[in-house]
Amino acid sequence: ADDRVDEAMRLLLSVHRDYWTDVATVAERVLSTDALMRFVDALPATDAEAGAAPDPDDGMIWSGTSTDLRGLLARRLLREHRLAEAARYLDGLGGHQAAAAAFIDATRAAEVAASGAERAEHLWQAAQLARRRGIELLGTELGPDWALYQGALDPALLEHRASSAFVGAAERAATTLHAPPHPYRFHYRHTAALLAAEAASLVPPRTQAYAALLCFAAAWTPDPESRTRFYRQWTSQGAAVDFSSTFGETCPAPSLHPLVLPEHEPRTAPSAAPVTMRKRHLAAIATAATLGLGAATLTLLRRRRALAIAPPPP
Repeated sequence: ADDRVDEAMRLLLSVHRDYWTDVATVAERVLSTDALMRFVDALPATDAEAGAAPDPDDGMIWSGTSTDLRGLLARRLLREHRLAEAARYLDGLGGHQAAAAAFIDATRAAEVAASGAERAEHLWQAAQLARRRGIELLGTELGPDWALYQGALDPALLEHRASSAFVGAAERAATTLHAPPHPYRFHYRHTAALLAAEAASLVPPRTQAYAALLCFAAAWTPDPESRTRFYRQWTSQGAAVDFSSTFGETCPAPSLHPLVLPEHEPRTAPSAAPVTMRKRHLAAIATAATLGLGAATLTLLRRRRALAIAPPPP
């Protein structure tokens, strides 16, 4: 099957200026990742048509060259966490190559970190890159992210294309074989949220960093159920913080070096033991006050009695 798709790709590339979205569909959704790597590796370093710039009046922002395919492949490999292989194609990402390299470095550093806190710091770096540069580093060329148009496209257009009378059931099924790991629009935001949540799991729950990392995870994910899960994780295990009222909306940077304990009282209710001790203290104070008052009254009565029976002065 891959051989037939390879042939289709070659035919499409000959008219790529008019049909780049079709090229991208086959490359991103139909070919397996390994087959796409073989296809890209067999292409010349520079296409014969690469010297001709796209028409500035047609609104297109792609050139459809082998460089574009290398960038598409690099993002796909990064989504699949095939970091070493992705590094070979970062040149296809143009001005985003350095950010992609930083994402790979942070992810690799997290894997070999000596401590949980160190690993959390690297995961946090990767999470920020995934959120802020996600469409350039992890985004799909077409739906659901539409990196082709910098994300500025109505997802309904993809549904219209897929429901065309010229597209059969087998073709529609083929385009779902290699969908992104999360089904959400701007799916890389959920990837960033998961990285932040993983970082939170590596720091003590009663720290500011734990709350801040889960705050970002809740703010970034496009999945409502995940947002609720991150919130409940914080309320059940974390401590109250000064951004409790804006959790999941406005989040401060996590204090990872050093890990900071919040100055607020814990969110969880006090245990029964401290309450019992406070009651005992109050009871002891009340008893002491009662005894003291009784002793003072008895002393006063004795003095009055002594004065009553004492002989008059001479």
